[in-house]
Amino acid sequence: MKKIINIVILSVALLLIAGTRGDAKEFVSSNVKLEGNANGIVYLPGDEPFLELNNMVPGDNIKRRLILSNEFTDSYEIFIRAERITVKEENDLLEKLKMKISYNNSLLHDGNATGWKSIKENTSLGKIRPGETKELVAEVNLDGESTGNEYKGKSGEVNWIFTAVRIPSDGDILPSNPPKTGDDGVLGYLRVIILSLIAIRVINRKGKKA
Repeated sequence: MKKIINIVILSVALLLIAGTRGDAKEFVSSNVKLEGNANGIVYLPGDEPFLELNNMVPGDNIKRRLILSNEFTDSYEIFIRAERITVKEENDLLEKLKMKISYNNSLLHDGNATGWKSIKENTSLGKIRPGETKELVAEVNLDGESTGNEYKGKSGEVNWIFTAVRIPSDGDILPSNPPKTGDDGVLGYLRVIILSLIAIRVINRKGKKA
């Protein structure tokens, strides 16, 4: 039977806390929700949802991009980390999916969709100055030769979390330590959280061979 992969991002939410308001940038993607002041650091270009593709045949891939554009008056250091939601299991689908992430034309992650090792902990993307724009590109591929019926009905969820930490304009020095997970934040810190919930379901199409 031919295996069909449905990859759907259920939601992407941005939360902006304790920051200076900048020029608004709209999300035109239907699966993106803005809360509070979430406009000025990370946004999706165009009218396509981030990493969403239905009826993906093994061997196909999906490629999307995020734009990081600083519309504020201060510089920010940006951190990224991936948090796995679903529990690891036998014939794990997240480990089967191959993912590449590049940032500002440099390879950030080349491995499976869990983000293991490369971005499991807060990883600095460097400083973004006022008016500066950079691009993050994510590409996911499903291996066509080794994806069998054992992956039928499998699903996986991963959260991507972006954190932006304000750099004082007088010092303009990067923080020595990455932000801690679960930090509530204080005045002078700007946190942008992108929750990218990936639900991946594998089903078989009846009457056709793989």
